[in-house]
Amino acid sequence: MATNMNQSPLAAHTPATEESEDPRARAARRLAELQGHWGGELPPDTDTSDKFYFDPKIVPDGWSYEWKMWTVWGKQDPSYQVELSGNGWEAVPAKRHPNLMPDDWTGNSIERHGMRLMERPKFITDKA
Repeated sequence: MATNMNQSPLAAHTPATEESEDPRARAARRLAELQGHWGGELPPDTDTSDKFYFDPKIVPDGWSYEWKMWTVWGKQDPSYQVELSGNGWEAVPAKRHPNLMPDDWTGNSIERHGMRLMERPKFITDKA
């Protein structure tokens, strides 16, 4: 790939080359992206020890998000999943917030430590 001599090698990166990209170069590119996005600082109001933190601004108007149990010791509880569904909870699609899951994630939902990010209309949550 030809690049302008004054252009950063990171600027020349295209998604098509990502799989063949050297892991160190990929890490450097990601670091540069994050530093550019946050200006070298951590995101505001981010507690780095909270594995379940998400920015409440990502929740669509009229909806509520909550983490709900999905597995315990790697096993699902079908009766609890039916209860969640009956109370209006559905999995938040991972494609809506791809930054909440790893780049190579193939699942359809957002999951952490046996929990799944779920959504339902806010009026149901307010009533509950």
